[in-house]
Amino acid sequence: MKMTFEVNGIDELKELHIHISKMLNIANVFENIKVKDMPLSIRTKNSLLAEGIDDLEKIMTHGRSDLMEYTNFTAKSANEITDYLKTKCLELTF
Repeated sequence: MKMTFEVNGIDELKELHIHISKMLNIANVFENIKVKDMPLSIRTKNSLLAEGIDDLEKIMTHGRSDLMEYTNFTAKSANEITDYLKTKCLELTF
């Protein structure tokens, strides 16, 4: 991914730096929340782990419809993840 920013002066550059730093910190938090530690059923955890999804960051890069294609991943599994994400003020795209 390539991003381009246009800034007018040092104050805007400082503000942009703060914003990007916050985004990177959020990404690190996602990476540190492991599927094995989430309050999900064994079936849901096993389905995610079998697909190589082992942390919250990887869950967030998939849409609900993508997850539904995985073996043993059911609507109940999707609801479990949706409910968990709500506790973190997050949501999956569809």
